[in-house]
Amino acid sequence: MSELPAAALDLDRFCTACGYHLRGIQSERCPECGTAYDFRQTSVTKIPWAHRRSIGRVNAFVRTVLLSTFRPRLIGLETQNPVSLADAQSFRRWVTVFAVLPWCWLFGQWYLSFTLLTRSAWNSPDVSGSLLQWGGFVVLELTVILWIFFCAGVPSYLFHPRDRSIVHQNRAIALSYYACGPMVFMSIPAVAIHYYVAGRWYEHRVHDPGPFWAVTVGSLILWIWQLDAIWKAPMRIFTVSTQAGRARRQAMDFFLPISWVLLFLLTVVALNSAYWLVAWMVMSYA
Repeated sequence: MSELPAAALDLDRFCTACGYHLRGIQSERCPECGTAYDFRQTSVTKIPWAHRRSIGRVNAFVRTVLLSTFRPRLIGLETQNPVSLADAQSFRRWVTVFAVLPWCWLFGQWYLSFTLLTRSAWNSPDVSGSLLQWGGFVVLELTVILWIFFCAGVPSYLFHPRDRSIVHQNRAIALSYYACGPMVFMSIPAVAIHYYVAGRWYEHRVHDPGPFWAVTVGSLILWIWQLDAIWKAPMRIFTVSTQAGRARRQAMDFFLPISWVLLFLLTVVALNSAYWLVAWMVMSYA
């Protein structure tokens, strides 16, 4: 066996098979499970978003989203390299922005269409009522943003098993935020819903609704794929980065959907209900 450089011995490396801390280990194999490693490789993360200043933000973002969506296991392997929590949280914020924009556009279309078709209080001389309804639109948009932002970060609560070192836990937590990459494709259900609503009108005006149904069915198939990717990305990163056993994987399987539903109830449902309750009281006294 060739002698390893001192710099390689000082790195915080972890076995991707069993999670053993390899710092200071002279052997090129994990002493716990025997997995072989090449310690001469540079200890720099391979996640594109971490190199956005050199390769460009758009390029780095697209490549990281694709990596998280189609090859999340490679992100989980990055526990053996230093990972920046600030970079991961920055990626999470940008994913939230791109995931929310189509839904904001969709809700805006619905609100404006409802106003024009029903001539509701938005167009009436009742200024306070109109302002409260516009406020309801803003609150709806903000609560959807909060919901997606929280959903993008909630897997991190299970990415720090106590049987791993603090360094390993911190790296796994940072990697958990990259699991939200597939949420960028949330524009697919937004477009599908929009085509469905618009297509109902289209169907009554032409004799061949085939193109509309083809677009709708295709979008819904992509919607199912996108939901599957949103669930699988954190699961695979979690399994690889923390060497999770069967029991912890099952806990994650249960925790993710339940947490997403609870967050929806606490943000979108509860906050909007509270706003409209207050608005109803204000309009009643007015």
